[in-house]
Amino acid sequence: QRLFAEFTAIREAGVACDREESIRGGICFAAAVKSPSKPVVTAISISTPATRMDAGREREIEAAVLQAAAAIAERL
Repeated sequence: QRLFAEFTAIREAGVACDREESIRGGICFAAAVKSPSKPVVTAISISTPATRMDAGREREIEAAVLQAAAAIAERL
């Protein structure tokens, strides 16, 4: 149930975050690139050391990943 709740939160936010789930000391943000003809065409992500993150920086990166995904989608 927690996993499905997390999926719902990701769909609502448009961005997912992996906090040291795959790599110790790493954090990754990802967003889907969507097009009118398909729900998801591809995705983009950015990874960085977790030690460089604080709550404010995380919000900045999430916004930048969402903006980049939208810009790519516009060009499709």
